[in-house]
Amino acid sequence: MNYTAQFIKTDSGYMGQILEFPEIISEGATVEDCKFMLEDAL
Repeated sequence: MNYTAQFIKTDSGYMGQILEFPEIISEGATVEDCKFMLEDAL
């Protein structure tokens, strides 16, 4: 299944959210780290 992720640059790295599941939010030092953490949260 495909989901839409939104990434926002923060002071400490990136914050990501799955738009279809707004309660799934994660952070990472890089976009790749944040994407990995979002996939893990799913």
